[in-house]
Amino acid sequence: MTETLVRVELQGEDEIISLLGVGHSHARTIRKEMGLSLGGDKDGVTIQGEEGKVFQLRTRLVEVLESIRSASPPGPKGVLRALLGPPLLEKGIVIRGRSFSPVSGGQWDYLRAMQEHPLTLVTGPAGTGKTFLAAAWGCQQLHEGRVDRLILCRPVVEAGENLGYLPGDVEAKVAPYFRPLHDALVKTLGHPRTRRLTQGGQIEIAPLAYMRGRTLENAFLILDEAQNTTVGQMKMVLTRMGQGAIVVVTGDPSQCDLPKSEENGLRVALSRLKGVEGVASLTLGRRDIVRHPLVARIDRAFEDRA
Repeated sequence: MTETLVRVELQGEDEIISLLGVGHSHARTIRKEMGLSLGGDKDGVTIQGEEGKVFQLRTRLVEVLESIRSASPPGPKGVLRALLGPPLLEKGIVIRGRSFSPVSGGQWDYLRAMQEHPLTLVTGPAGTGKTFLAAAWGCQQLHEGRVDRLILCRPVVEAGENLGYLPGDVEAKVAPYFRPLHDALVKTLGHPRTRRLTQGGQIEIAPLAYMRGRTLENAFLILDEAQNTTVGQMKMVLTRMGQGAIVVVTGDPSQCDLPKSEENGLRVALSRLKGVEGVASLTLGRRDIVRHPLVARIDRAFEDRA
């Protein structure tokens, strides 16, 4: 078990009293219920304990701070309820005895966002686990019966190649575009189970165009590579949500393959849905990259010379 300590800056003594409670009553409850140490001074609050839990509580604390600074701040009981929230994800994602734990604070924030919101928008550079964590969390929801289907969706936008030159029917032509999603499923479930669930219809892989006209109930939908959606496509897929639906939208705005004249659906969604109840949006960064260490340096080099 790895322990860590994080600090969140505050704007005065009133905020520390609101967060820790009168006489540190909230801090004592947090320690008893979560096993985490909550302390600090008028300039900041610290959280110490098991790494995964610390980063999850930090996310809640930042959200509570926003409420405290609003025109209608919650009372002491409201603050404590928000800090306690649902049970913390101690082991990350667990499927049939196999555990897949986030490896950075940003990834823990991402997992918590998916747990607590029906719609999560996440952006970040290559290698930050955007696709894999969404697929793994969706597999857990399917395995535990919380959803009936896992739907993997992405726009089929050509990046320097033409689909017409690829052999086979439509399904064969789009298969290469879905390889990252398929690989994430196989890593989580294994080849036999992935194939069985796909053949049985519990897992569906479909181009974005196939979503039009559908209503998705009790389904977990992942819209991957969303930086390649138009505004109309983004609105279309987000309005497919039915009762019990969970949607995760992932993308990297720096790798958009749309024509420059086309407005980017992901950027518009991030802007227009900001602050909408039930929607979480977050950005992963270079510190969350889990591929080869060189990936972060490559990403930085290209960005610095853009």
